[in-house]
Amino acid sequence: MVKSIILIALNLTVFISGVFLDMRVASDTSCWIVGPTSTGGNAIIHDRISGWKTDLVDANWIWDINLNTTPGFGVVTKYFYIAGIVNSGILRIAADNRFTTYLNNVNANCISISDNTFNLVDGVFCDVKSYLKSGLNTLVISVENISGDAGVIFKLEVTSNY
Repeated sequence: MVKSIILIALNLTVFISGVFLDMRVASDTSCWIVGPTSTGGNAIIHDRISGWKTDLVDANWIWDINLNTTPGFGVVTKYFYIAGIVNSGILRIAADNRFTTYLNNVNANCISISDNTFNLVDGVFCDVKSYLKSGLNTLVISVENISGDAGVIFKLEVTSNY
């Protein structure tokens, strides 16, 4: 009898709380980029520049062409799927030079705080939970290179309840 009550309580707890899922979306060659010197293609992993301090596990510095120094805009797009109800969403990002971030066609209020966010070891932290949804999501990052080397690195960590 006691075992039955405990099993029912455990099953009810699992049913109510679901399963917590952790996922990461990071800058890599699966990102699509339209850059200042390209009309679109998969991102290229950029050779690390000594001045770039940002280092995010499982993320790479990317751009349209390795070692591209052409001034102008690059637009990075990444599609990803979230199963269940979003519990949290933290985006860490840095760029050489400026960036603005959009999630699901809405400005996610995650912009560069200076022209050298690449000096921040952990990048800029943005809480983007309210811009995420269950199902297919689209992350778009508009990056402006003012001069010198160009690149962007990001990592989005999401938890959901499925």
